[in-house]
Amino acid sequence: MCSDLTLPIDDGLLNVRVGAIIQQNDKFLMVSNDTVGYCYSVGGRIRFAETAEEAVIREVAEETGATMETDRLGFIHETFFFNDGKNNYGMLVQEISFYFYMRTPEDFSPVCKSVTNLGSAERLVWISPEDDILCYPLFFKTELKTRGESVKHIVTDERIGLPRGTVKLARHQQLWETEAQSTIKELKEIFGKKAPDIQHVGSTSIPSIMAKPIIDIAVAVNSFHDAIDLIPALELHGYYYRPHNDLQGQLLFAKGSYYRGDGNMQTHFIHVVNAASREWIDYINFRDYLNTHPEDARAYEALKLRLAMENQIDGGRKQYLEGKKTFILEILQKAAAWRIGAQD
Repeated sequence: MCSDLTLPIDDGLLNVRVGAIIQQNDKFLMVSNDTVGYCYSVGGRIRFAETAEEAVIREVAEETGATMETDRLGFIHETFFFNDGKNNYGMLVQEISFYFYMRTPEDFSPVCKSVTNLGSAERLVWISPEDDILCYPLFFKTELKTRGESVKHIVTDERIGLPRGTVKLARHQQLWETEAQSTIKELKEIFGKKAPDIQHVGSTSIPSIMAKPIIDIAVAVNSFHDAIDLIPALELHGYYYRPHNDLQGQLLFAKGSYYRGDGNMQTHFIHVVNAASREWIDYINFRDYLNTHPEDARAYEALKLRLAMENQIDGGRKQYLEGKKTFILEILQKAAAWRIGAQD
């Protein structure tokens, strides 16, 4: 049997894949399994020496038990995402997919007997575009409402951001630091002298560990009133104020399509705190301590990885954040003592 078209490149993978668009009664057919909290398209990787059309017919037969013909190619999708399977978890994947509209037989009654690469049984799910169910590719819910006649080329980049309600870790990307510095530059232009310091914090600022691909920035201000006055300017640049009862001593702003109202992605969290406050000191100490103490950094990564696997779908990330709380408090105590010792 020929190998699937998955190629290891640098610290990532390149996949070449096909997907089937099977529609019936204004719904489309997707696949899921008990190890993930979302649905994905019928389909799979192309095998070497196999055409895309041959691959999608084979995949449909394997996953639905039905032999179907293709109608036409509908979409070419280029996407960057982080693997969430147990093998190579958090590894960057660059995937090129060909999605075909299929000719659905009138007596179509699918039976799914397929399993994932790790042995989990798969199941078929009919999805309506209005259903509150996370589906990949994300564009299915919008693009399949109407059927055009041309082939659409869609590019999706998930190297920064997560759909709201999901928890996924990724291996460190240099792109995160580049994006953080670009964000800091923009925020400095907005805040001006009202913010004495702005820094990249959180796990994406610690290169040795895996992190959620969401950029955390801490902004030190002289007065919260200054930040409140800047809410219109911040929202003009895509940073939306998010009043949060659980966050003491800071104002939270967030960025992403979820906050714009045209999607469900969260990409940045901006933490506005008072300069020289305990909150500001904790953000900086936590980052600097873990960047200089690799054993504690690895322990933190192991905890995050366990929690992420246990809480892949976690509205508001409550369980994930609660699970880290005790460890973070311990690290902050160590970091404070380390900072004092470093200054002596």
